[in-house]
Amino acid sequence: MTHVRIALVAVCGAVLFLSGCSGVDPGGSASAAGTGPSAASGSAPEFDGPWASTFSSMYERAGSDFERQVLSDGKVTDQEYAETLDRFTECLSAYGHYDIDFGDDGGFTFNSPKGSNDDEGVAQVEQCSKESGEGGINALYHWMKRNPENLDESTIMAACLVRKGAVDPSYSATDFDQNQAVEDFPYLSGHGRNDLVECSTDPLGLFE
Repeated sequence: MTHVRIALVAVCGAVLFLSGCSGVDPGGSASAAGTGPSAASGSAPEFDGPWASTFSSMYERAGSDFERQVLSDGKVTDQEYAETLDRFTECLSAYGHYDIDFGDDGGFTFNSPKGSNDDEGVAQVEQCSKESGEGGINALYHWMKRNPENLDESTIMAACLVRKGAVDPSYSATDFDQNQAVEDFPYLSGHGRNDLVECSTDPLGLFE
């Protein structure tokens, strides 16, 4: 039996505050203002709002009708998110995984069947993520909660680190980009790494 921890969108090989599933950038800007999409007959929805381009990209890459249905109105409700996780859990259970525990950040842990290895478990997670729509829906649900207006990620991350006292007050978005590229930050305190993790989950302090 293997206990595996999967961070939010880890199955897409991405870091939450820099990139998204299927090559989608969570910082993608919208082409128009508004709150919902309109759909032309026989075509994909025309999304509006701060997250329009991300919804459009994920809709095009959706692996199921369920995922497209959830994404089609330009939002992910609590009920839709819960149903997605139920579908994902049911799919993993068919492989023998159990004790799936979802965190507040969208990441999760699970126990793999006895005799399996981590590579097998991750491959099954990727398959179930695609079949259930978990990858895109889970990511969008949490991205929109932590950054509703889709503000520039580097800017809000830098501001958050300054607010927590992790870096110098002059620290900028450019500094963040440079430090993130080499994974080396000029922390002023011993809790700087924890501050970075907290900022990646809640850069705007919306959950405090």
